[in-house]
Amino acid sequence: MPAEWFDEWDEAGYEVVNEWQIPYIVSFTREGWCGRVRALSFVLTLEPVVRSELDGKLAEMLRQEFQEEPLSIPHLCYGVVMKKRWP
Repeated sequence: MPAEWFDEWDEAGYEVVNEWQIPYIVSFTREGWCGRVRALSFVLTLEPVVRSELDGKLAEMLRQEFQEEPLSIPHLCYGVVMKKRWP
C-alpha cells in the first residue's frame, strides 16, 4: 500500500485500525492491456504524440515478449479500516 496514503490519512485525523491486501489476477488481451494503460491518468496528461509513441512501444514489447493470450496481470486490492481521532 502506498506509504503516502498513511500520511494523508494521519493529516486528515484518521487512525488505521486494520489493513489488508488481497492479490488477484486480471486477464487481458494485449490490446486490452494497452487500452488500460492508455486510460491511466498520468498517461492522459502526456502530449498526444508522446501518448501515441508510448502506446506503439508498449504494443510492440507485448507482441515480442508475450505471444500467448490472455495476459495474466497481477493486481492488489487494498482494504483499510480507520477511525477518526477526536480532539
